[in-house]
Amino acid sequence: MSNLFIDIAQTNETKHYHLSDPELVETNFDDMGELYRSLVKEYGKCVSKQYIGDGVQIGWVFEKRVKYDDVRSSRAFKHMTPVERDKCSFIMATWVAVHTEKPTKTIINHYAKF
Repeated sequence: MSNLFIDIAQTNETKHYHLSDPELVETNFDDMGELYRSLVKEYGKCVSKQYIGDGVQIGWVFEKRVKYDDVRSSRAFKHMTPVERDKCSFIMATWVAVHTEKPTKTIINHYAKF
């Protein structure tokens, strides 16, 4: 079996804006369970699943508290007050859709008539 592909899009759930648009990435995994465990380690707890059409699951949604890039605090979140924590971090949601192969693109030529 070949490696799985994932579409990753991220949002800042605290301030409600996009961090990144969907990007197709080839993974090193051909097993859905191994892929899921790897995504949990990287993107935090799974909070939802993604569905299309008549309820076919295509992926997951993960959430994780992340420090802003310009924050220099070395204190762990558990040692901060809620106000301190909210000033230096945000909840990042990562939407992951899983593909078994790269999407197929169809090209239709629209020729001029003479």
